[in-house]
Amino acid sequence: MSLHRLMLSATITLSLLGAAAAVRAEPATAGIDYEQMAGATVAFIEQRKMDRFDQVDDHHMIVWAKRDQAYLVTFNSSCRRYTLEDPMVIERTSNFRLYPEDRITINGTPCMIRDIRILDVPAVKAARASAKR
Repeated sequence: MSLHRLMLSATITLSLLGAAAAVRAEPATAGIDYEQMAGATVAFIEQRKMDRFDQVDDHHMIVWAKRDQAYLVTFNSSCRRYTLEDPMVIERTSNFRLYPEDRITINGTPCMIRDIRILDVPAVKAARASAKR
């Protein structure tokens, strides 16, 4: 592993540990079809905009850029029973962006990204509010 990639991974790991308080699994995600609320595929997510992560299921994760901007990350295959409390490292090809070519390693298991799609945040919030009732 090159020194640049090692330092990049270490920096990302530290930033994720610092954001651990913002990382949470939504209890009201069961039964919500996030695929239906996902729009067009995007080329990347700006790293400085990654605010928090929500666990959806073994194939999906939501990355929040801010309160009104979120992305559905779909993995190539199952990222077996991960929880957001597990150690997470984002291995990226760019210092400031998350691309579909990158991967998220959770609890030592690499989870390859298939695509990143923008989410309809008002629809997500409405579905979660409805699921909590």
